[in-house]
Amino acid sequence: MWSIWKERNEALWNKSHKNAAGTVRTALAVLNEWCSIHNVRFVEVGDEGHDQQQTKWIKPYPPYFKCNVDASLSNTQGMTSVAMVIRDDRGEFVVARSVLFPGFYQVREAEAIGVREALSWTKNLGLKYLILETDVKYVVDGLTNIEKGMSEYDILLKECQLLLQSKPAFSVTFVRRNGNMVAHALAKEAFSFDSPSVWSSPPLCLRWRDLLKNPTRFSASLQKTNRRELRRKHSDDQVSKREEE
Repeated sequence: MWSIWKERNEALWNKSHKNAAGTVRTALAVLNEWCSIHNVRFVEVGDEGHDQQQTKWIKPYPPYFKCNVDASLSNTQGMTSVAMVIRDDRGEFVVARSVLFPGFYQVREAEAIGVREALSWTKNLGLKYLILETDVKYVVDGLTNIEKGMSEYDILLKECQLLLQSKPAFSVTFVRRNGNMVAHALAKEAFSFDSPSVWSSPPLCLRWRDLLKNPTRFSASLQKTNRRELRRKHSDDQVSKREEE
C-alpha cells in the first residue's frame, strides 16, 4: 500500500509516472527488505551471535525462489566470472550457473553484468517469482535511479531494468557479503570451469555443507587459505630469485 500511495503522490505532484510492473517490483523489494529487517530484530533479542545472524542468508517466503549472484575478476587471466545460485523457499539448492567473459571489467560493470545474466537466465528458466540478491548496493540503487547516460554501465543497468519490467514478480535487493557467500565462492572458482557451466546439484569443488550452514566460518577459512597460498607463492618466488643469482 505504501508503494501505491508513494507512486500516486509522485504522479500527482511531480508528474512522474511509473508503469504498474515498476510499482509492483518496488513493493516487492520493500517487502523483502522489511522481512529481512524483521528477522534481524527478532534475533537481536538474544545475546549471542547476533552479528552473524544479521548477515546470514535468509530463505524466501513461498512461492518465491532466491538467486544469489556475484562477479569476480582475474587479472592474470584477463577474465571476468559471474556465478549465480538458486535456492527455494526451504533453503534447498535448486541449480547454479557460472559464466566467463573475456576482458577485465571495472567492478561496477562486472557486477551489473552479473545481475543482467542472472535476470536473463532465471527468466529463461521460466521462474515467476524471484528475489535476486547482490552484495553491491550501488547496482541495486542504480536500477531505480538510472541516469540518462550512455556509458557501458548505464546501458547494462537499462538492460537489467527492461528484464525486470518483463517480470513483475522479480526484484533485485541488497544483501551483505556474508549472506552472499555461496555465489561469491562459486564466482572465485569459476575460472577453473568450462563456460558456461550449470549444476543441478551442488558442485563438488566447494565445501557446500560448511558454506550453506555457516557462511561466516567458511569466509574466514577461505581468507586463511588465500593468505597461505600468497605466503607459499612469495616463498617460491624467493627461492627462484636465489637460484637465478
